[in-house]
Amino acid sequence: MKISRIYRLLRLITMLQGNRTHTVDELADQLEVSRRTVFRDLQVLEMAHIPYYHDRQVGGYRIDPRFFLPPVNLTLTEALAILAMTGRVRSSAQVPLQAEAARAAVKLESILPEQIGQYVGSVLEKLSVHWTPVSEHAQSGDLMETVIQAIVDKRCCRAEYQSFYEGSAIETVVRPLRVVFIERGWYVIAYSEMHQEIRTFKLMRFARLVPTDQTFAQPADVDLDEYFADAWRMIPEGQFHDVHLHFEPKVAANVAEVQWHRTQQIETNEDGSIEYRVRVNGLGEIAWWLMGYGDQVRVVGPPELKERVIAAARNVLGQYGQPADAAGEGAP
Repeated sequence: MKISRIYRLLRLITMLQGNRTHTVDELADQLEVSRRTVFRDLQVLEMAHIPYYHDRQVGGYRIDPRFFLPPVNLTLTEALAILAMTGRVRSSAQVPLQAEAARAAVKLESILPEQIGQYVGSVLEKLSVHWTPVSEHAQSGDLMETVIQAIVDKRCCRAEYQSFYEGSAIETVVRPLRVVFIERGWYVIAYSEMHQEIRTFKLMRFARLVPTDQTFAQPADVDLDEYFADAWRMIPEGQFHDVHLHFEPKVAANVAEVQWHRTQQIETNEDGSIEYRVRVNGLGEIAWWLMGYGDQVRVVGPPELKERVIAAARNVLGQYGQPADAAGEGAP
């Protein structure tokens, strides 16, 4: 496409975004082209999914005012923060909505005042965001749109889902209530007619999700703290435990810097080690988490958590042909 035509299309969009409609003759006169060219340009806008409409009462054209957000006044740091968090900087995360966020960032950057735009651009060249690894979501963008629309419309969906809990593919009708990103993936909190209760479904495991004509009454909003019931992450086991962990100085500062759980309490020792205490629903998730710290963490209590760690350590030794009882040496 020639530069002259791109420039003309931008002028056309600007005119149609104004506060009044424009007839074809007015557009042709302002753009210095024929009526036929105006109609061809309008077809280009339609192909680009720019929602203009024709007002029959006045015989003019205009872009739907809801299509573009009204301009906002951003400070330098606000603009920098938005562009940094929406994909303008280099990032390895591939999750639903990231592509949309990146396109929004491009639009935002294009309307920044020149001075701010130049500064932000120079800073972003030196700024990177490295997220933790996330689940593959390349094919779940459409699923995200389906779920969000179902939540808005309060519409039931017929689902085919690969359930790790059941160990097979299941079919059920779900009432989507909320979408939440937890650590590495998107999850849908929904009422499942098959299970007769609210369950958590991983978005990428839906093989099919089709909205139906059936709607449901809007329940009270799901309180995530209450729903996950103080699980370490997202799997409550129905029994609370007071956990006490001792972290060695090498990793203590790293652990203390993060709010891992809302109930955590940390006490720093003179040697730089810490005593980490938390009241958690279930031991499975926290056991796997602390195993990642290897010999830099010791379970003080409860005994059930100690036993889980010892059993896991024995299994690890077994993978390398070591005596299974070696993990228990010196254990209280």
